[in-house]
Amino acid sequence: MPGWDPDFDTYLTLVEEAPASFVVDLAAAQHAPLDSHPVRVQVRLTLQAPTEDGMPTPHESPLLHALEDRVTEGLAEHMGGIFVGHEISRGYLHVVAYCPRNRVGDEATLIDWLDDDGYEVAWLASDDPGWDMYFEHMYPSVWEMRTIWNRRLLARLEDHGDDLERARPIDHFAYFRGPEPAAAAAKALEKAGFLVDPPHRSEDDERKSPAVWTVEFHRDDALADGRADAVSLEIMELIDPHDGDYDGWGCAVVAATDD
Repeated sequence: MPGWDPDFDTYLTLVEEAPASFVVDLAAAQHAPLDSHPVRVQVRLTLQAPTEDGMPTPHESPLLHALEDRVTEGLAEHMGGIFVGHEISRGYLHVVAYCPRNRVGDEATLIDWLDDDGYEVAWLASDDPGWDMYFEHMYPSVWEMRTIWNRRLLARLEDHGDDLERARPIDHFAYFRGPEPAAAAAKALEKAGFLVDPPHRSEDDERKSPAVWTVEFHRDDALADGRADAVSLEIMELIDPHDGDYDGWGCAVVAATDD
């Protein structure tokens, strides 16, 4: 087990123009790399009947996930491995863990302990002291992370009885490295129909240089059918020319019975 509480989530993207599904321990980024675990161990499972886009079918997914569980448990037991996630693309599932060097042993017999359940299995062990595979290939981009947080927030709203199809005031927050880019972004947001509060210097950053400037802005929007992601993308495209950092959104619960 890692020395932190894992926080796994999933996202979809393209890798070399092919669809790819990632599961990643987001919490590991706050602790990695670990000097004690400099060796990356990857176990590749070949899907038996992938779809046309290289993904597992609903029939195969439970079998594949059960085998993945045995892989991750074995890596932890036999090699002290810390499982950081997997990638599924082009008909393969790649399980990734980081291990102590003195626990890896002979690569030729690396996973002799695995009951492969008839799957074709390949593996490798590689020095990766900076956890480059995790940070540079597996960890979500800024946009992918935004979709993860959107999905989590939407789930919380639904848990509280929210009717996501109903438009409501949405509060948004963004940060900028100075008053000029903050003001320029505010104008762009106003043109897009947002009500923008006057930009202000963040209280927590009064002693920092360059200062962080906050822009809070608002607009009525629905959240269903991918609208949360669409609005987030709209905002990020508006503030990106001004080096803005979008910090997300919030709103009150709007139930179906509300007037």
